[in-house]
Amino acid sequence: MAKELFGDRYKDRILELNASDERGIQVVRDKIKKYSQKLITKVTDVNAPNFQIVILDEADSMTTDAQSALRRIIEDYTKTTRFCIICNYVSKIIDPIASRCAKYRFSPLSQESQLARLKYIASNEKMTIGDNILNFLIEISEGDLRRSINLLQSISQLGTDLLSPETLNDVCGAIPLVEIETLFDCARFQATDTIIKYANNFFSSGYDMRQLLIQLNDYVVSKEDLSEREKSAICEFIIASEISLLEGSTPILKLYDLLCEIRKLFAMN
Repeated sequence: MAKELFGDRYKDRILELNASDERGIQVVRDKIKKYSQKLITKVTDVNAPNFQIVILDEADSMTTDAQSALRRIIEDYTKTTRFCIICNYVSKIIDPIASRCAKYRFSPLSQESQLARLKYIASNEKMTIGDNILNFLIEISEGDLRRSINLLQSISQLGTDLLSPETLNDVCGAIPLVEIETLFDCARFQATDTIIKYANNFFSSGYDMRQLLIQLNDYVVSKEDLSEREKSAICEFIIASEISLLEGSTPILKLYDLLCEIRKLFAMN
C-alpha cells in the first residue's frame, strides 16, 4: 500500500505492518520503536515530508500490552513519526491511543462498485459465475470488498456444478433463513427451557454469533407481522448483544440473553 501511495522515492520514510500477523508487544519494541528512533535523512526535494510514517493495518488485532507499548512510542516520537492506524472496530483500540487520533470512517462500497470489481476479477481468472452469486457474496460481505474477494476465491475451487445455495451458505458462513425463522419463533412463542435447549442446539451447529445478529436484524426489520415498536425493541436488543460481544462477552451467554429478552418482550404484550 505504501508503494502505491508514495512510490519508491520515500519508501525509507514509511514502515507498513499487518498488525493481525505482527501484533505482539515484541514487534512493537523491536520494529516500531527502532524505526521511530531513526534519524530522518535530509533530501533535496522541498516536497519531502519532515517526518516518517508508520502504517498499522488491522490494528484492532493487536494485544492490549502491545497497544499500551505503542501508546508510549506515539507519545515519545510524535515530532518525527506519524502513525496511521487502520482497524475494523475502533472499540478494540485502547482509549489512550484512540483519543490521540483523528478518526476517519469509511462507508461500505456501493453494490455496483463491488459487482464491477468482482466481475473484473472473475473475467481475468476465467471464472464463469452468474450475477446472482456475485450479488449474494456482496450481500453477505456487507460492503467489505476484501471479504467478498476472499469468498470468491473460496468458491472458485468448487466448480460451477457445486454452487448450490446450500454450498454457498456453508462456504460463506451464512445462516440458512429457515434456521433464523425457527430460532426467532422459538424465542417468540416457547418457554424459557425450550429456548435454552434450542439455543444450545443452534450454537453447537457452529454458526457465528455475529453473523446471526446481522441476519436476525434484517429478518426482524422485514417481518410484516411485527409492530414498529416491537421491531425497534428487538433491534435494540441486537445492538446491545453486539456491543457486549465486542467487549468480550461469551457468545452462548449472549445468545441466551438475546432470546430471553425477545421472549420477555412478547410475554408482556
